[in-house]
Amino acid sequence: ADEQPAECSQCPICLGCIEDAAYMVVCLQPFCFACIKDWARSRARCPLCRQPFDLLMHSVQADNDYKEYVVPFQQLSTMQPLTHFPHPVGWGRKSEKKK
Repeated sequence: ADEQPAECSQCPICLGCIEDAAYMVVCLQPFCFACIKDWARSRARCPLCRQPFDLLMHSVQADNDYKEYVVPFQQLSTMQPLTHFPHPVGWGRKSEKKK
């Protein structure tokens, strides 16, 4: 059977053992670095706590020894205003003037 070792931390995205751990700066939740980078391409919110993020810590060796990954601006789609939304009924119609 494909049982995970007891010391394996599970990635909430792929459900496998975390590989090349990355941590959310906003909540310190760990993920596989590749998984959370892929996740950020479509939504820059933590999959668990839903907080928006624009920075990840990875290659963590110690409290002050890690690399940062900045989510590119165009990937911060969940933090941008909606570009399409339903208009109220009658919006955009010319109003009729009463005589």
